[in-house]
This record gives sequence, C-alpha cells and structure tokens, in this order.
Amino acid sequence: MTKTARKLIFLLFLGLFLISAPLVVLYTAGYRLNPQRLTLVKTGVLTISSEPKNSNITIDGINTNQKTNTVLKNIMPGEHLVRLEKEGYWPWEKKIEIKENETAFIQKAELFSSSEPTLKTSNDYSIYALDQTGEKIAFAESSEGWLEIWSRTLSSDEKKLLLRLPKSDFDEIVLSWSLFDNTVLIVKETKKSTVTWRSVQSDGQNKILSDNPFLVWERDANQLLLVDEYQKQTRLARRDQLGQEETLAVIPPGQYEFLPAPPSFVLLQDRARNKILLIDDRGVDQPILLNTDAISTAWNPQNEKQLLYASDFELHIFDAGNLSNELLTRVSTPIIGAAWHASGADVFYADSKNLSVTELDSRGNQRQTWTLATFDKIETFAPTNDGQMVYLVGTRGIDIGLFEKGL
Repeated sequence: MTKTARKLIFLLFLGLFLISAPLVVLYTAGYRLNPQRLTLVKTGVLTISSEPKNSNITIDGINTNQKTNTVLKNIMPGEHLVRLEKEGYWPWEKKIEIKENETAFIQKAELFSSSEPTLKTSNDYSIYALDQTGEKIAFAESSEGWLEIWSRTLSSDEKKLLLRLPKSDFDEIVLSWSLFDNTVLIVKETKKSTVTWRSVQSDGQNKILSDNPFLVWERDANQLLLVDEYQKQTRLARRDQLGQEETLAVIPPGQYEFLPAPPSFVLLQDRARNKILLIDDRGVDQPILLNTDAISTAWNPQNEKQLLYASDFELHIFDAGNLSNELLTRVSTPIIGAAWHASGADVFYADSKNLSVTELDSRGNQRQTWTLATFDKIETFAPTNDGQMVYLVGTRGIDIGLFEKGL
C-alpha cells in the first residue's frame, strides 16, 4: 500500500471518528434525531408503577418488553399512548405527554380484575343493611312469630344473632349501620304512627334511644350537634356540656340527618328531597359551602377534604379545602350509589344494572371507565377498605343475594 493510500485511510478513519464520537456522546446523553424536523432533541423519561405489578407495557402499540414497576428512558418528546396489560385484568391506557429532559409519571395505575362476580350468600334480602366499608351485612329472617336480626362478617362468613323481636311489636322495620360507629346497628321500628329507635351493639346488647339518632350527632364528649326549629326557622345548632346552644347556620327546611364529615365541617342529607348541605361550623359569615342534589356521598380516604357525591345522572367531587366542584362524569341512567376506591385515585358508581369504576387522572383529556359487573338488578354495593373486593346485593340470572367481586 502506498504512502498516499495509507494517508487517505487514516484521514478517513479520523473523519469518521470526529463525526461519530460526538454522535455517540449525544446518543448516550439521551439525544435522538427527530425525523419530522431533522433535528436532535433531548428525550424524556417515563416512570411507571401499577397495581398489580408486572403488567406488560406497550407504547404507541409497540411492546417495550418491560413490565411494571419500571423506568423507561430515551422516549421521544410528544404525546404517546401508553397501555398496560395483565392476564385476568382489564387493560389500562392513557395518552401521556413526554417533554424534553423531563420525567413523566404514571403512579399506581389500577388494573381491575376482569373476573365475574360470584354468589356469596343466596338470600332474597328484603330487610338488610350493607356496611359501607364492605365489612359486614345485617339482615332479618322470620322465625315463627319472631323476626331475627343477624350480622354476617363478609371476610370470614361468621354469622351472629343480634336481636329477636316479636312480629307483633311493629308494622315495619328498617336496618342501618351507624355512620359514626360501624359496630353499631340502628333499628327503626314503626307501629302505626309511633317510631322507636334502637341501637344494637356487636355483642347483641341493645337499648331504646330517646332521640332519632340521625338528627343529633355527638361529635365528642364536649359538644352535641343537632337540627331543630328555632324562631320559626330550621337551624343547625351546637350544644355544649352546660346546655348552652349556638346557632351555626340557618338552613332550608327539610328532613335532615347527619352524615360523616371531617373536622370543622358538617354534612347533612335530606333523603326526602335527595339534597345535601355541607356546612363550615367555624363561625364564618357564609357557613353553607355546598347545597345541591345528591343521593350518595363519600369522603376520599386519601384526602379528607374531597367529597364525592352523586346525583341522578352525575358524579362530582367537591373540595372543601379550595371550594372547587369538579364534574367527573355524566351518565344516561340513574345512579344508585357511589364510593371511593381505597387508593383515592378511582371512583365506583352503580346504576340498577351495572357496576362501573372511573379514574380521576384526566391526562390526555380522558378518564378511563370500566364496567366491572352487569346484573339484572343491583340493590346496593360497598367496596372493602383494602381495595381488594366489592360486595353487591342484587339479582344475576337465577341467583339472588349477596355477591362478591374481586378487584
């Protein structure tokens, strides 16, 4: 090989090195060629976690061969369709915007089980109360001249007799769990025009209550909240240990009952008109924060200021901290109930036939909604506090009773 040829080869390799070395450095640093603009752009990072873990990840229809939980690097800036899939679960997908030299997050995306509900207890519940925490159900059974009231723990299936009442003592009976102590069952007995209220403890001890338990709320040992008529107006009042009363708010006339609320707030519901009132009890000039239609309410287990409420056809979240009111979804069939998922990132709701769940994450201008179960008729439902199960009372095919659905 001549000296000139060797010199040309050397210059060629030197040129290739001088060109490729910066490209390798830029590539290693996360830069990629944008084919549309023919320019180098800095890529972004996507951190993904899901429940359950080990969900397969595809981006824009391309399998990444990665599973959650993981970090994906060197993603081109722009909007990408991220899809998570796992056998036995409904897929999760969302459009996520990736920005140059920034990290985007998908945190604990919930993949819900696609399993069918199973009948747990076959019983045509005509008188029952499903605990809203999904822990137990109370129900009544006839036994000769008696009505027996039972409690069943749903996780263990333990059954306990709480109370036996002579059928001659009442014309109608209604069961409900205390909203402030889920170990206490409230029994409303009606005979002609007389109403008797009874509280029943988990050990079967019971007592007749002197007042309607839904019209008073013993917030703590020092104060009692009540709704009454005062100077021809309906009011929310506070009574201290000495019997001194303070009017907290003048409210519209109605048949109210107290619902759970975080400190400094009072939540009232008028079931006759399907109305709720959220009241600030700290002595502010305008104590009524929310006055709206609602058939179901629940506080976010991860944010005590966020109130989920459902009207006939809409789901809303009212934030008592910043007084914002967000419409989650609008549906075409009447809603019978709504509840939070334990994560605080998803919301359940049901009409008379379908149990659905929708997410709060609205990135990509979309909230994914899944139909978890379809029934001939749903009476009520309650998800468990651990987010693993939801219980439903209803009819599905030839089965009538209490169903369980894994999440």
